Amino acid sequence: SRYGSHPPHRLLLSATMGEAAALDRLMFDPFQFSERVRETTADCPLLAAGRHIFKAHDLPQHFDLDLDALDTFLRVIESSMPQNPYHNRTHVLDVLQSVHALLLTDRLARLVPPEMKLACLIAACVHDVEHRGLSNDFLIKVHDSWAEDAQDAGANEVHHAKVGLSLLARDGCQVLRRLDTAVADQVLDTVRHLVLDTDMKRHAHTVEDLVALARTGPLEAPQAQGESLLVVLSGIIKVADLGHSWTLNAVHVHWVRNLEDEFFKMGDMEKARGLPVSMMCDRSAPGLRDGQVGFFDHVLLPLFTAFADVIPECAAVPYQAKQNRDAWVKPTPGKDVEWTPGMTAVGVAAVGAALVALLAMKRR
Repeated sequence: SRYGSHPPHRLLLSATMGEAAALDRLMFDPFQFSERVRETTADCPLLAAGRHIFKAHDLPQHFDLDLDALDTFLRVIESSMPQNPYHNRTHVLDVLQSVHALLLTDRLARLVPPEMKLACLIAACVHDVEHRGLSNDFLIKVHDSWAEDAQDAGANEVHHAKVGLSLLARDGCQVLRRLDTAVADQVLDTVRHLVLDTDMKRHAHTVEDLVALARTGPLEAPQAQGESLLVVLSGIIKVADLGHSWTLNAVHVHWVRNLEDEFFKMGDMEKARGLPVSMMCDRSAPGLRDGQVGFFDHVLLPLFTAFADVIPECAAVPYQAKQNRDAWVKPTPGKDVEWTPGMTAVGVAAVGAALVALLAMKRR
């Protein structure tokens, strides 16, 4: 074995329990964690974290999961992620950890049944598998095979769901093979639903569902089933997928730079093909950093606030997001937040509105 007699998750957790404890906190630095894994074991952060995360919810024991298959599954996911600036294996680790930390909060830990926790964690693992750093709109414009397979709707998400489910059926990756058939089918159906729900065209629908659910107050046992539970699970995945916006500020800024770089790279491809450059993707125009306030106000905070209304124990999510939002308006001296001095409030609002329009384009 490339890891000797001990797999990387054992080497990591035996080396320092601090790294394991970091995985259980809402505020998490995936860059620091990944660097620590590389120093301690090998270049496999998702594998190092994955076993700890699944065991933290007692899932291997509850379902008699094949842990060797889980390790192989995580290796395949990690190796399937291209080296994009943003949609890469560190993002997958970040989303998996965020789902895990949210599920550890008291209300979700108590009310989400084991099979749905399993579905959430698997969905986090596969939600961006093989992502090429290209938007759905771009894939449609160039008549990419992913868009054709998805009939021009949710090209990325349809591909991620299809590949993710096929991996779970692959020899050596059959994590669910010991589950009762009916339970396994329920997990797979939920995984597919959750991955498809990460499509930004469904964002407004998710927010509306959470707002409606919140009208009856915080989630309680009678609601934690059927469609209401599915709304909460979709909220978990959406909140986790956008976790870069409610993490520690320095980590947030790091992610924004990476995403802006990925957008610019796509814009370069559009220019090379003679296509109109998508909003926020032109290096000569305002980028994501200039539009963060509008993005928080119109897209992120409505989702996070509605989710926290349903799950009050997750109030740290909108709170930290608001801190990050405000840092773009009034950077604290010495803090690592870049700001364009010439951007007025009107300019910020305009750029934010343009970003919302970009997200709307992905709904086609």
